[in-house]
Amino acid sequence: MIKFLEIGPDCGQSVKICYWCNDGGLRADRKSLIFVHGSGGDHTLWREQFPELQEFNMAALDLPGHGQSSGKGEQSVDDYVEWVRKFIEKSEYKSPIVIGHSLGAAISLVCAIKYGGILSGIIPVGGGVTMPVNDVILNGIRDNIEDTTSFIAKFSVTKENRARFSSVLKNDLMKTDPAITYGDFLSCSKLDITNLVSGIKVPALVVCGSDDKMTPPDLSRFICEQVPGARLALLDGAGHYVMWEKPRELNAAISGFVRGLGGFMAGILVVFHSQTGNTERMAKAVAEGVLSIENSRCVLKRAFEAGVRDLVEADGIAIGTPENFGYMSGAVKDFFDRTFYPAQDKVFRKPYVVFISAGNDGSGALNSIERIALGYKFKKVYDPVISKGKLTEETLERCRELGKILASGCDAGIF
Repeated sequence: MIKFLEIGPDCGQSVKICYWCNDGGLRADRKSLIFVHGSGGDHTLWREQFPELQEFNMAALDLPGHGQSSGKGEQSVDDYVEWVRKFIEKSEYKSPIVIGHSLGAAISLVCAIKYGGILSGIIPVGGGVTMPVNDVILNGIRDNIEDTTSFIAKFSVTKENRARFSSVLKNDLMKTDPAITYGDFLSCSKLDITNLVSGIKVPALVVCGSDDKMTPPDLSRFICEQVPGARLALLDGAGHYVMWEKPRELNAAISGFVRGLGGFMAGILVVFHSQTGNTERMAKAVAEGVLSIENSRCVLKRAFEAGVRDLVEADGIAIGTPENFGYMSGAVKDFFDRTFYPAQDKVFRKPYVVFISAGNDGSGALNSIERIALGYKFKKVYDPVISKGKLTEETLERCRELGKILASGCDAGIF
């Protein structure tokens, strides 16, 4: 399915970004992958990945000036990174793994350096910390695009694969305005993140073809040496275009890497309302428990401030309320009212827990929440914590334990 997202004008120009995505739309229970093509390319570069990676949310972008996207292209990796960042921030593809090829690999690396907090990981394919481009190619793109793209197409794949892919690759490269393709190659040639790459803190799978002549394997090995915990996937018998030459192997590597992240940065939404301050103290204790679990993050919001996106994007939810006349608070009910229909088909079996500050036994508030949770088809994963009367340190410790249990279960994928 092809969609468009308008971005700008804060990036210097207002652009409609074209992207291919799953026909069924985004699902909250899937991890998100954003694919970024290389110089002179578009989203169709990833056509061998579309059918095989449907277990994930996917968005394959056309960079500005490429494919069906509007715009004029850029002449630096940093400028392209800003478009990818804006896409992530404006779209529903939150905490994605960015997968980029060649120029796209450079974009993924720089994005991780500058904006690692919005990513769950990166998979640079055929990239490097420097990617110098021969002047013959740079000048040829401007002065003799046909012969130059023939040369690029020939040497970008292995000798054994030239008959299958060279003409297809040349035709794909010829679709893009030569001035934009020139800017792409110039962006690569200007890149130098040698002294910055070690600052990448997100998980990284570095992929390269064993016979890649455009970005030789030593470039990928260097990235792995510099990025803590990075893994190398060297695909035998492939050149620069591993996504075509070895699609099954690349797809398996991507799937294995993403699955291996498990609940990396499992996101827990703690939503609450508090009048006397007791429920707020309980909510903060739950959040402390969540954050004590490695690779977990917590979004702590008052019920009036939380919305559909917070609920859909969370891996689990902790709901806190005072008991008001034997019922949940009006603010928590308002949160349910605002999110029920927009989120109903996106939160199936989302794990949830409840904590209550009660003047009586809390059963009325608990029953009212559990009835609504049945409508959402949430999955109750642990007994509620109910504070009766004065809030004690023992109860706060039980709240911390509640947060730990919810976060660790989401992180391990057992809920």
